[in-house]
Amino acid sequence: MRPDSTDREIQEIVDVALSAFKGGNIPKAESLCAGILEKAPNNLEALQMLGLIYANQNKFSQAAELFGRAAMLKPDSAKICNNLGVAEMRQGNLEHARAAFAKAVSLQKDFKQAHNNLGLVLKKQGKFAESTGALKKAISIDPGYVEAFGNLGMTFLVQGKFAQAAENLQKAIELKPDVAEFHNNLGNAMMELGRFDEAIAAFEKAIEIEPQSAPPHHNLSLALILTGQFKKGWNEFEWRWKNTGFSTPQRPFRQSLWDGSPITGKLLVWGEQGIGDEVQFSGLIPHITAKGIKVVIECDNRLVGLLQRSFPHIPVVGRTEPPAELLMCDSITHQIPMCSIPNALGWPQEIKPHLVPDEKLRQNLRGKYKDGKNVLLAGISWKSGNVQEGSKRSIDLPYWEPILKIPGVKFVSLQYGQCQKQLQEIHQQLGIEIIKDETVNPFTDLDSFAAQTAAMDLVISIDNSTVHFAGVMGVNVWTLLPKVPDWRWGLKGETTCWYPTMRLFRQQETGNWQPVISKVVQELGRLV
Repeated sequence: MRPDSTDREIQEIVDVALSAFKGGNIPKAESLCAGILEKAPNNLEALQMLGLIYANQNKFSQAAELFGRAAMLKPDSAKICNNLGVAEMRQGNLEHARAAFAKAVSLQKDFKQAHNNLGLVLKKQGKFAESTGALKKAISIDPGYVEAFGNLGMTFLVQGKFAQAAENLQKAIELKPDVAEFHNNLGNAMMELGRFDEAIAAFEKAIEIEPQSAPPHHNLSLALILTGQFKKGWNEFEWRWKNTGFSTPQRPFRQSLWDGSPITGKLLVWGEQGIGDEVQFSGLIPHITAKGIKVVIECDNRLVGLLQRSFPHIPVVGRTEPPAELLMCDSITHQIPMCSIPNALGWPQEIKPHLVPDEKLRQNLRGKYKDGKNVLLAGISWKSGNVQEGSKRSIDLPYWEPILKIPGVKFVSLQYGQCQKQLQEIHQQLGIEIIKDETVNPFTDLDSFAAQTAAMDLVISIDNSTVHFAGVMGVNVWTLLPKVPDWRWGLKGETTCWYPTMRLFRQQETGNWQPVISKVVQELGRLV
């Protein structure tokens, strides 16, 4: 651009840039816009165009800076405010995004996209009532606004309002049936409603539309395993590694993935997901060694002592970044993540209690808790730390009152995390003391926690890692499950193939724990 460029010349270049932008020649449009802004930093068209180009390139910080400048030059533009909000939201600047969208809808009442975007950012902020209102406003402006129906369905889904979620997602599908995400989200809603055949159909439809999309494959696997369709379910479960929402990153092991075939080299079995999963699936290792295969275990560092005691002839290595050199040696020819073992071995398998606690510590803790009294020691845990499922699994401690009042039982808290305040409130309100042993930290010292759990006559717990520790050591454990339980527990029966000493107490009505508590009271009374 010549130093003496006039406004007319700049406008001519803007027109050329706009033509290139609309024609898909983005590099040319970007170069021209950058040149324009060097000479005319306040050129509104170039600011907006380059902002859109950066946004499409996922350069949201640069896009927000340009849209911000444009908004200062033209503060009455709803479109610029909306674009600014999108760039801020994609960076995670939710409050800035909310303010931009709010201004956009105040400037243009019928701006459906801005109402929809406002609903999205409000959902991300956890302001669900306001989010629902904004999305419904977008739909009232355009009753055929498919994106708003999809987003409203998701807003209801994260609130646990599954019927409303399904209703809106079905409407979105009616309007636009070829969006895999709508079908996947509908499947999640149907799962929580207990309509499993419809959930499976929805996941399969999402896969039909986008065969390489990992979330519906992963969700389908959970539905299939839950409903007892194990062969296909465990196979689909392998898609978890491609699901960006999965909790565990793939480990950088170069060995071949074991498929269950005989091998002459060693097999590396490595833990994944949470502590409870590592403890649970370690129960399948004896099935591997029974085939004459030599195993090496990599696990959470906190489990090394417990697993090494339990598998004295197997090397157990703590998880590090990068992995320990021992795990890269040539003698280890194959590897498998723990939760892939059922797919390799076939399912179901008979699991036996296999983890061995520190016996001396177990006896010491048992003696300390009993304190010479002839009582039944019952460990309890009432809260799940699972981000997605925790609220439906947990049972607030005051609901346990009928259980805690049963005579002849001394209760010990096996609850991880900060719970002293809850225990103090129960003591003040009910006069019931639940032992909280501060010498045992379930977060940092799992060897002591295992010994504490093994010291119990009975463990009563909601679905969290506590029940897995009890089960793998052969402790009698009563697990209290929501109506739609986690995929590993199946849908029927009081027993599970995972743990022979576990009894399942199932919720019959979503959200209603009272009958479950009553059943536990009845059975615990008999036991005492």
